[in-house]
Amino acid sequence: LDSREHFEGSHSLRLITPTENGSARIRFFPFTVRPGAIYLVSVRGKTDKEQGHNNMDKPQYFEISLGDYGTSRFQPESDWGQFVTFVTIPYFKDLPPKTNVILQMPSAGVCWFDMLQVVECADIGKCINPEFSLPGRIY
Repeated sequence: LDSREHFEGSHSLRLITPTENGSARIRFFPFTVRPGAIYLVSVRGKTDKEQGHNNMDKPQYFEISLGDYGTSRFQPESDWGQFVTFVTIPYFKDLPPKTNVILQMPSAGVCWFDMLQVVECADIGKCINPEFSLPGRIY
C-alpha cells in the first residue's frame, strides 16, 4: 500500500517489477460468477516512467484478468487513467462457482493502482419511454 499516490481514498496499491517478466501476480478475493454473464472490470492506474523503466523500446504495460476467462493488457500513463475491459463467463457444466481478479505487470517499472471494480452487466429489457424500443424485444 502507498499513501503518497492515490486516486480516491487514502491509499493505492503500488506494484514494482524490477526486471522484465519478474512481476508478482496479485489475486484479489474470489467472488461468485454466473455462467453466461458479462462482467465489467475497471481499475485506475498510473506510472512514473522515471522510476525503474528505462527501456524505451518496450512500452510499460500491466494485465488484468478475470480468472482464466479473459485477460486485457493496458499501457499506463503518468496521469491517473481508467482502464476497462469486459469478460464473458462461458456456459460450462463444471464451471467453478467463484473466480478472482488477477493483476500483474510483466514489464519492468512502477505502477500505482486504485479503485478496482468488478460489476455484472445487466440486460435492459424494459424502457419507461414508450417511443423507444429495444431491438429484438416485444412490448
